[in-house]
Amino acid sequence: MSNIKVNGKNYQLSEYQDEKEIESALIDLSEDIFGKSRIYINVKKLIGKENKGIPDGYLLDLSSKKPEFYFVEVELKQHHLIKHIAVQILNFKLAFDEDKEKVKKILIQVIEKDQRIKDKCTNYASNNGYENLHNLIDKAVHGSEFQAIIVIDESDPSVEKNLLDNFKFPTFILNLRKYESPDDNKIYQFDSFDEETGTDSYTDANDDQEIIDKSKFDTIVVPARKEGFERVFIGENRWWEIKFSKKMQPQIKYIAAYQTRPISQITHIAEIDNVKPWEDTLKYVVNFKAPAQKLSQPIKYVHGGKTKPVYCPRFAEHSKLINAKTLDDLWS
Repeated sequence: MSNIKVNGKNYQLSEYQDEKEIESALIDLSEDIFGKSRIYINVKKLIGKENKGIPDGYLLDLSSKKPEFYFVEVELKQHHLIKHIAVQILNFKLAFDEDKEKVKKILIQVIEKDQRIKDKCTNYASNNGYENLHNLIDKAVHGSEFQAIIVIDESDPSVEKNLLDNFKFPTFILNLRKYESPDDNKIYQFDSFDEETGTDSYTDANDDQEIIDKSKFDTIVVPARKEGFERVFIGENRWWEIKFSKKMQPQIKYIAAYQTRPISQITHIAEIDNVKPWEDTLKYVVNFKAPAQKLSQPIKYVHGGKTKPVYCPRFAEHSKLINAKTLDDLWS
């Protein structure tokens, strides 16, 4: 049994009583899990014509210049990832493809009733060339391919890999675990959507995150401890067992190493030859075309700056990287 100790109190991994409980946890933690620039829309309404379904919710991603849209399905591990959940996701895709207008109307109806969400959407629309809220949602829905997010209390990595390998559309699986103390206090451990997509960079959760242009990303920056950096990144001309969004892989041409504490700097970069699956996992190995080159000036983490240290793979622009002196120069 997995345990966590926080401030002297022990918490034990616990099962959710039902789907309603994990759905409630997702609503409460949605900004932590998805980030401030993404809006979780908690609505359950029937969609589709011949293929009908009721998704648990939707995610509207306003973190980049092109808005993106995801279906969200919340499940418990007792429901088989392939036999039950995969069938639902595929049905949602069919329903979405045949009736996008119904999805658009549902989203607009919900957003119009929530002033906080409405203000966020209209501000984004006015700052990014959209006529109004309706135009923004129309472009987000009709301009997005089908994408899915599965939030589950615990997934089996081998089954998860089988599922993602066979889906022909972007799908993300996020674990949301509950821990309880003997006096019934709860804490949660969750996967961050930013970590899955390589866009996590800001330190101050109170700062509004800058709208990014993902189409400009051509470099992945990976954290590396001293032993692994010297043995693998430098010694083997590759970097393995990393999370690397399949959706982003075709446009990424370079890999850079951020050496963790006490160095806390991006020091080397290499051109990517290819990206291959890493053994029987959901991670990848990046092979270099040639040995990594040392940057003429390392890119330093600034304590107290806007950008936090690199804890997980993160995308960047090569043109900014070669001229940057600090992580803030690169990502702020």
